[in-house]
Amino acid sequence: MKAAAVAAEAGHSVTLFERAERLGGKAHLARLLPHRAEFGGIISNLKREMELAKVEVALGTEVTQSLIAREAPDAIIVATGARSVVPPLEGDATVAVVASDEVVSDSVPVGSRVVIYD
Repeated sequence: MKAAAVAAEAGHSVTLFERAERLGGKAHLARLLPHRAEFGGIISNLKREMELAKVEVALGTEVTQSLIAREAPDAIIVATGARSVVPPLEGDATVAVVASDEVVSDSVPVGSRVVIYD
């Protein structure tokens, strides 16, 4: 989002294609953490910067070869976002191994004793 705003402020015609239905990616999860509500402000601020810079935004749009051919850009900035990776861990198969974003979003239950592998 910042790259889009900076490029547009420099005079380029910029379209940001977002596969998801909303902007912000993992920052939405980060704002759910205790004492981290400010991450929601980051999303709002970057959206406003893009709006002021006249960045066109296409939500729910995956970038494909045909889209690139149709748009015929002079340059492409690739910002793929973050993906959680759970590495294979040896140990007790009855112990759940989950990604941090699953815990933060309350999409998986966790017990009272938790080990964090970072």
